[in-house]
Amino acid sequence: MSIYQWLVVEVLTAAIEFFWVVFIHRKPETSVEDFQAYWRDEHSKVFSSIPTVKKNLLSYEKARGDADALQQLKDTSFGTIEADGMAIFEAKFYKKIDEVFTDEDYKKDGSA
Repeated sequence: MSIYQWLVVEVLTAAIEFFWVVFIHRKPETSVEDFQAYWRDEHSKVFSSIPTVKKNLLSYEKARGDADALQQLKDTSFGTIEADGMAIFEAKFYKKIDEVFTDEDYKKDGSA
């Protein structure tokens, strides 16, 4: 590989970021209200405090499901996915996200 090809590959790789969108379903024994309260008030504090999350993710966003908004979308031509919550993870490489979800601290504290 020539130096020019290597530089192009390095620049392109450096410019690419990886996003992973996850749809979350509450446990059957958890009420909608309890899930939404936890998801809204607690989860991001717990998840964001894990060292590997701080180290590997560029950003983390979440949203909770809204039955009224879902029904409005169903009345349009948009496709819908029924879920209680959604999260978007951004990292430089997909392996950085994998490191988060295979980390022992995450398994212990962040997967509630």
